[in-house]
Amino acid sequence: MPFLSARPPRFSWLPVALLTGLALAGSAAAVTVEVRIAGSSDDAEQRDDGSVTVTSSDLELVEDGSDLQVVGLRFPGVVIPPGATIEQAWVQFETDEVQTGAAALTLEGETTPQAPAFQALTNNVSTRPRTTASLPWAPAPWTLVGEQGLNQRTSSLVSVIQELVDAPAWAGGDAVVLIVTGSGRRTARSFDGGAAGAPLLHVEYTGSGNGLPEITLATPYDGATYEQGTTIPFSGSASDPEDGDLTPSMSWLSNLDGVLGVGAGFSRADLSLGVHSLTVSVMDSFGQPAQLTRQLTVFAPTNQLLAAGNVGYCLDSDDEATGELLESLPGRVLALGDLAYPDASSADFAGCFDPAWGKHKARMDPIAGNHEWHQPLAAPYFDYFGAAAGTPGEGWYSFDLGSWHIIGVHSDCNEFEGGCGLSTPQGLWLQNDLATSSKPCTLVFSHIPRFSSIFGVEPDQLDFWQLFYDHGVDVILTAHAHNYERFARQNPGGGADPTRGLRQFVIGTGGRSLSDPIVVLPNSEVRQADTFGVLGLALGATSYAWQFHGAGPGSFTDSGSEECIYGAPEVTIASPTPGQSFASGASVSLAASATDLEQGLLSSQLAWSSSRDGALGTGAALSVVLSAGTHVLTAAVTDETGLAGSAQVSVTVAVPPGSGCGSGPELLPALALLLLWRRTHASPARSEPQASEVSQAQ
Repeated sequence: MPFLSARPPRFSWLPVALLTGLALAGSAAAVTVEVRIAGSSDDAEQRDDGSVTVTSSDLELVEDGSDLQVVGLRFPGVVIPPGATIEQAWVQFETDEVQTGAAALTLEGETTPQAPAFQALTNNVSTRPRTTASLPWAPAPWTLVGEQGLNQRTSSLVSVIQELVDAPAWAGGDAVVLIVTGSGRRTARSFDGGAAGAPLLHVEYTGSGNGLPEITLATPYDGATYEQGTTIPFSGSASDPEDGDLTPSMSWLSNLDGVLGVGAGFSRADLSLGVHSLTVSVMDSFGQPAQLTRQLTVFAPTNQLLAAGNVGYCLDSDDEATGELLESLPGRVLALGDLAYPDASSADFAGCFDPAWGKHKARMDPIAGNHEWHQPLAAPYFDYFGAAAGTPGEGWYSFDLGSWHIIGVHSDCNEFEGGCGLSTPQGLWLQNDLATSSKPCTLVFSHIPRFSSIFGVEPDQLDFWQLFYDHGVDVILTAHAHNYERFARQNPGGGADPTRGLRQFVIGTGGRSLSDPIVVLPNSEVRQADTFGVLGLALGATSYAWQFHGAGPGSFTDSGSEECIYGAPEVTIASPTPGQSFASGASVSLAASATDLEQGLLSSQLAWSSSRDGALGTGAALSVVLSAGTHVLTAAVTDETGLAGSAQVSVTVAVPPGSGCGSGPELLPALALLLLWRRTHASPARSEPQASEVSQAQ
């Protein structure tokens, strides 16, 4: 039976200003709005002396020592249309401290139109005008830190919110401000104590007959992540049952950067660092508003990598858990293949991978796995990632990050042109890429591991591993096996090699099932198959540290650090310069330097050779005479670990005088001698006959 995706595409957005029912004309379906406190100045505590604090890490409701505080809560952008009927309303808190004593609290609303945020000014909370309606609340004991349940939920606020919405000055999208007074103590999480646990206002209402506008967002995804300076696309549309297309009037607002743009779409590359609450709003001709909220995060660029493979699977949510984990972790994301199950088709990418990890696509560097090659030339994979995946049909590529050289290599050797041999297109490219890199540390990411306690030893990887070993590669990240496994440094044959061996990680924990080892291989240091997650690598100047970040259901973690192998010495030829020409017999000055991060200067050990004349000598500087013709000069050195570094330059030496076929000035002396010899040995010249001789002859 063919595979059928039972899960609808998870990127079809619903408003976070949560439309549980689209209130079309004549419909009585309730609309739910949820708005969380969104900034430091949206919650405040006023002490007995009138002083106001807006940066506290918690909210003391209301006793704090000998003070009976007045606490202010401001919920910005509450999209409720004028004339709406409030059906349900409450505030949800999160416990910050355990308290079980009696408390008697009262909540009232502020009647100031477009109520402003709080300020650290005397009596800035208590002097605000309040609603006639009020809510008495005797909260149950709070017994568990971090709990957000019925015990932390207020009684019904319907009368207070209804009074605010019925006010003549109310407009959809205004802020709702609540003032808390009373006695006793319950300590709740504030915005500054953790934005995700800040107080949340929940309101359900029915409309007045006019249909609500509807907003649809294409980008950015909710929870999307970017590195600072990345161009971020914003796109969407809005429509209304009565007014039709409202897209041109859409307003895009960030809580950190203010208004970002207006209309259907635009791009920005200048967003501030931090977590942005993006609010998109529109209003119809009847004054009915609509609003959607998205969260996106802009990270500072960092020398950190995050890696996992075996990701997108439509029939469970473990891939979504690892995708959510990435929302809080900075760094570039290495996607290690087998990203869209079962066959990496376009539908698999759209419905299974994109909803879970697509929000991190802007900072992702992928490599294809064997499932990607289920499709001819892995075409859907290359279509989905575009330029980030490299040349279509190939896909190997490299880039530098700080002092590290990062290489993406295909390892499913039977699927693409030529496989994994050194003479294949990928093999030739890889040899050149490693030879030309001057970075002290190198990392390779791929899909199929050379060593795995699930799959054993992969023979097709041997040639590439030998190449990696010869060039001092430090780390190899792989997936394919559905577990996490860390190996000690080892040589290509699998022997322990703590001095210059390669450390391989298997991170097949992206979301598609987990499997236990079958036979534990030598040098396998850590294995686990109960926790999904990603591996974080902090790349230092000449070292790295790793940490496994778990997403459940288990609680496994793993961490460590070590120095790089540093790689081969770096050689630079100063003289002669490329393409330089010399006269025949001229002295040619050779000068170069060689440095190694472990041993320092190795210039005195440089061995010079010529493609025409062979070995020329050893040292940082030499003077030699070269034969005529074109020479490729090589300066090479080997460090104490056996890694070689070299540089080359081509020069030309002119042909010696007289060795050609011409008769230039240098041949004149020889020609003069030849003429003299011919004159000396030639026969006597015959003279004209005399007159007597003529007469006798007659």
